[in-house]
This record gives sequence, C-alpha cells and structure tokens, in this order.
Amino acid sequence: MSVEAVCTVVLRMPALRPDDHLQVRLGGGETRDLRYDRQADEWTVPLDPAAHPEGVDVVVLLDGDPQLDGPLHLTSAELAAPTCRLDGRVHFARHHDVLVGESHVARHFFPGDPDTAHRYDVIVVGSGAGGGTLAYQLAETPWRGGRPPRVLLLEAGSYLFGTHTGNLARYQPVGPDVYPNIFHHWGAFGRRRWRAADAESARARIAQGLNLGGRTLFWGASAPRMHRWEFRDWPETVRDELCDVWYDRAEQLTRVTPLVPSAYQTMVKARLRELPALADFRHFDPPMAIEYCGPVPGAVPAGIWSAAELLLSRAMQDDRFGNLRVHLNHEVVGVERAAGEVTGVVAYDHLAGRDRTYRLADDGVVVLAAGTVGTAVVAQASGLADDDPLVGRGITDHPIYVVKFWVRQGGDWYSRFDSSKTVSRQLTDAADVDPAHPYSVTLDLGANLNQFRFVNALEFTGADLATIDGKMPGELVFMVEAPLVEQNAVTRTESRPEGAKPTALPTIRIHSSPRADQVQAALDKIAADVVRAFGGDVYEQLWAPLGGVSHEVGTMRMGRVTPGRQRPGVVDENLRVRGHRNLYVCDLSVFPNSPAANPTLTLAALALRLAAHLST
Repeated sequence: MSVEAVCTVVLRMPALRPDDHLQVRLGGGETRDLRYDRQADEWTVPLDPAAHPEGVDVVVLLDGDPQLDGPLHLTSAELAAPTCRLDGRVHFARHHDVLVGESHVARHFFPGDPDTAHRYDVIVVGSGAGGGTLAYQLAETPWRGGRPPRVLLLEAGSYLFGTHTGNLARYQPVGPDVYPNIFHHWGAFGRRRWRAADAESARARIAQGLNLGGRTLFWGASAPRMHRWEFRDWPETVRDELCDVWYDRAEQLTRVTPLVPSAYQTMVKARLRELPALADFRHFDPPMAIEYCGPVPGAVPAGIWSAAELLLSRAMQDDRFGNLRVHLNHEVVGVERAAGEVTGVVAYDHLAGRDRTYRLADDGVVVLAAGTVGTAVVAQASGLADDDPLVGRGITDHPIYVVKFWVRQGGDWYSRFDSSKTVSRQLTDAADVDPAHPYSVTLDLGANLNQFRFVNALEFTGADLATIDGKMPGELVFMVEAPLVEQNAVTRTESRPEGAKPTALPTIRIHSSPRADQVQAALDKIAADVVRAFGGDVYEQLWAPLGGVSHEVGTMRMGRVTPGRQRPGVVDENLRVRGHRNLYVCDLSVFPNSPAANPTLTLAALALRLAAHLST
C-alpha cells in the first residue's frame, strides 16, 4: 500500500459497541477488519486509492452479517480524499434485537390470546429442543386426573420460516453455498444479546435463537447419544433412564437414522480401523435427525427435524388438540414467586408494547427453557440467584478443533460423486471413568454433506461444487468433553423498569476449558494420521470460537448426590429448581458438563422424561 496516498474510511455509529466485530468486504472479495478508535469513538480502515482507480464497492459486516443497504460504491474522488466517511450510509439488523413479526401464517396457526384471565397447568418459556419438545409432548399426555392439560408456550421471537422451506432433504447444494438448509443463515438470525466481560470473552460467538423452534431451525442434524462416561457428573438415575428408555423415544420423535450406507462409506470406516492413532476407537455411521426416505413407499421425505415442525404439526390439528396455546413475540422477563412457589410468569408483549402476566392453575408448574443464557437471565431477574449462588455460574462450551484439507485428484480416495461422514469414539462405555480420549472425531469427505463448513462460501464457485479445481474437500472435527469452568458466568447487570421493553444486556465471562491444551497433542497426531491416510493436504486448522455451534451449557446445572461424587446443583434429578415446588428448567443450562456429543438429542430425551414426570 502506498504510504503517501492513503484514504481512511471512517464509520461512526452510536449503536455499535466497542466489542463488536466490524469488517469491510471489498468488491474483489477481500475482507479487512475495521479498528475501533476509543478516543474518537469511530471505526476506521485504510484503503489505497491507487489499487482502485475506478472506485470500489464495499460491504460492511457486523459479526459476519452484511449491512442491510447492500454494497456501497466509493468513487475514485472519494478515495482521493484523506478521509471517506460512511456515516448514515450503513444500517444493520442489530444482533440484540428480537425479530418481531406477525405474518398471516403466524396469526392463523398461532393466534395467541391476550386474555390473562386464563389459568394454565403448565407454562413453558422457550420453544427450542427442550421447551418446544416438552410443550408438544405435554399437549398429548393426560394430565393429573386424566384430563388434557392446559399448556401455554411463551416464545420471545416470531415465526421465521415455514419449517420445511430450507430443510427439505437434497443431494445437490443450492447455488454457491454448501449448505442445503436454513442452518447456513444462522449468522443472520442468531441474536447476540450480551456484553463481554473481557477481551477473551468478546471472541465468543454465543447467540440465542429467538424464534419459534429456537436454535433447532439452525442445526446440522447430528443427533448422537452421550456415552456412559459422559454422564460422570450426572445423577445415575437420569443417566440410566435416558439410556434405557428416553433415548429410544427421542430418536423416534426426531426421526434419527444413520446415514444411508454406501460402498465408499464402508471403505472409509475400514481405513480408519487400520490407523494406530484410532486403535481405541469405534467408528460409526453418524445418527442424523433427517428423514432420508418417506415412512411409506412414495412418501415425500420430511427433511431435518426441528421443534418448530412439532409445534406447527400440533397447531394444524388444533380442533383436536386445542389445549396447547403458543404466544409468539412474548419475551419473559421474570417469574412471580411466593413462599417457595411460582404463581405466574411476566412477559413483555413486543407487539402490544406492554407487560402481560400469565397465571398458573392450582398445582400448576412453570418450566424455564430459554437456553443457557436466557434462562439464567430470567432466573436472576426473578431473584433466584439470591437463593442459590450457582445460578448463572459455570457457562461452558466444549472446545472444538477443526482441521480442513483437500484430497487431490488422482489419489485413491478422490471421488467426484461420493461422500462420507463418520464419527469415531473411544471404545469404553464404563461409567464414572475419565477416558484417555475425551472427545469425538467426525470425518467428512466430499462437499455434498449438510455438515461441511467453510468460513468463506466464496471458496465454492463454479459449476461443479463437489470438486474444486480437481480437489475433494475433507474436514475433521474434534468435540472435546469438558467439565464446567467455574469462573465463567452469565451476570444480569441492569434492572429493567416495570413495563419497559427489555433492552438491558447481561454480561458473559466465558473462557475455554483447560481440556483444550490437555488434548492438543493427541488431536494433532490423530489429524496427521487421518489426513495422511486419505492422501490429503491440510490448508487450515483452528480451535473454533466458543459458542460457535451453540452448545454452551451449565448455568442451571443438575446436582448429583452419589456418595463420594456429590456435586451441588441448581436443579435436582427431575429438573426441579431446589427450594421451589413447581419451578423446573429444561434446556442445556441443566447440563453439569459439556459432552463430546452434540447435546440436542439428549435435551429432547430430557424433555420427554420431564413431560412424563410432570403428568404424574
């Protein structure tokens, strides 16, 4: 870059925070970070006018999301000046805003009911894998005495997508993107509603799915069971019941099936069994929550499972199951308590711009299922942290190590049309054992898999997306089990004026588990052996940012009372908040560790188990 002729592009936006990640993408695809000047409260990036004699198109990105205005053209005259200001020309959908909407479809299937005189047997807060599954199951489970329960589900966000719009099973990728489902758009719809406690926490990518179905609309459908050793910190009764009963039922509900076997997949697993670095591992066809073929011949596959799909299917049968009510755009701000009992839930109605209080019937219960961050904030706003200092503490995400490589044309494992996905786990299933390999190993070969991730989708351009310039993509993903990091925390720092729109952001301190450093050498050895075995060339390896795949856990942890392995907890083995007769939690916040497995299936199983417990 020429030193004597530099144009400083400047952006000043009062709505931006110093811990925001701001970038500018130039017309040729190059992306540069904007730097924050604390004294001037401005964001700047230098450009060389000589490199852009005809001007340049730029797009500003906030946490990876492009501005709403589309590309801006900076003319050569603007670049010739010492400073080019973008003030007033850039607008974003802020990540801490709830996406409020009231479409015709939402009004038809989820009309809500502002009448707060109703009394409910169960009020569920949040509609993701925990809350959505729980509400769905309760709606068809006889309540105490045999009558249908009156269930109210409160969701802060709106109905974003028809549940199958982007989730139909496809072999071919769509356009230049690898992903054939809504998962790819998580960056645009995940809400980042928190402030970082320090510089390390600011690098985390934790986001909430404030919409019907929660984060199940944006997931890769990987649905493994946790192995018995991953339950070391769990109550034994929960572990045994999940393994004996509830995993089976959750797999039926979420349509979990292994990948359709192929000759290429069989050969890949055989090759993995030959590798010394994986001698202690089993190699599986990964269980996926995807319906690959219709339940009867000629039926249309249903695609990727989501909690929104469950709730929509229940709403479409409303004449038969009118006992489930779903109120969208209702952000819960607290629960009302009296003498160890919950009497109601206070929610801010984003459409009406006012608070509404929904009451319980006699012997009714409230279930918080707003996620590891959301539930902790509601609990703290309701005073639960005054009763239990563990509320909000321990937020942890398992370390994830990613190794990306190319398999070159002409090699034994190169294929234009085949793809493979395998999961490898250590052989031991023994409980209460800290294994030598506390992680899972996922190997993807080929680009037609919904899980395959590339940082920049522009790497995939051209007619044939399965092979790029004679190269077949491969990826290794290591998910590392991690105990809760006790110094991590979600902290509610501001009180909300009664009736005001919820805008106060909690502060999150989240640092990586020490497990990352402990297993680094082992992961590098496995990666080197696997890449070499398939004739690959590594082009990138990195630790993924915390929260990047939405697996954070721990702020309302389950306790364990086994002699010799006692661990205090916020909720008991039935997910009931200690000291409260009728307050429960059903989301990832109850996990007392961060497992090596994707936790979605386990959460769905916990929801089914809780539905059975509440109904009796």
